[in-house]
Amino acid sequence: FDPQHAESFAMTGTPQLPLPACFAQQAQKERALVERHREVDWFKAVGIATVVLIHALPHTYSGLEITLLDEWIGQVTHFAVPGFLACSGFLFASSSASQSFSAVRWRLERILLPYLVFSAIAWCHTSAWASLGHEVDTTPFPTKLALFCTMGHYYYVFLISFFVCITPMIARMPDRLFPWVLAAAMTLQLALEIHLVPMPSLFWHIRNPMRLLAPFLLGWQVCRRHVLLRQWISGSWRFLWLLALLLLNYFCGIGFVVLEFWGDARLIVGWGMTY
Repeated sequence: FDPQHAESFAMTGTPQLPLPACFAQQAQKERALVERHREVDWFKAVGIATVVLIHALPHTYSGLEITLLDEWIGQVTHFAVPGFLACSGFLFASSSASQSFSAVRWRLERILLPYLVFSAIAWCHTSAWASLGHEVDTTPFPTKLALFCTMGHYYYVFLISFFVCITPMIARMPDRLFPWVLAAAMTLQLALEIHLVPMPSLFWHIRNPMRLLAPFLLGWQVCRRHVLLRQWISGSWRFLWLLALLLLNYFCGIGFVVLEFWGDARLIVGWGMTY
């Protein structure tokens, strides 16, 4: 019988396994004290399923035909990765430990230790693949490890690690200043997505923290105002929110099909769906 485990069950309503002993005990205490938000769980679940869908779509590297429906699905599912970052911002904002710089260390441990383990597995796989005579990326493993590219999707590890490092500064931001910083971040994200700001190589574009700072801050702001937001979307208001969401989906679809938002401008569709 673990009293801390029992306390976690009593506060969250769900049993939670303890973290491995190599992680700081403070992480377990924080997890037990943070309120469980079912909306965040659902958002993450939908995001995970969406990521699977995204990677199941045909792409230019596969040589398969890409239909208009494939293009549309690819745009309206842009919310997945920004959604994960919004969830992280929400959960970090709900923790009092976010103001402490000491929390950065054990949070990075929980991210980077698994990254190192699975990067080593990826290196073994690549080495085995090369030994069979297949063409592989010859970039030295230490370089790939430092650039978070041991596997293609590990760019996300760099992004979330960066946001973990700046969490104490965000937590100390004055309430009056926060909405203005959020608005600036959203404007910068739009400018980067539609290439009003010159885009670097794709490698650095997807690793650019400024491109995805807005969703992280948005999740943080939602946590700060979640009581007020719950009131807005409760009762008869929920039907207005549903109508607004349906209209957003409809006009994004019209903009994509009728106006033919090809090239850089079509990213506005996915950007609008994200928010």
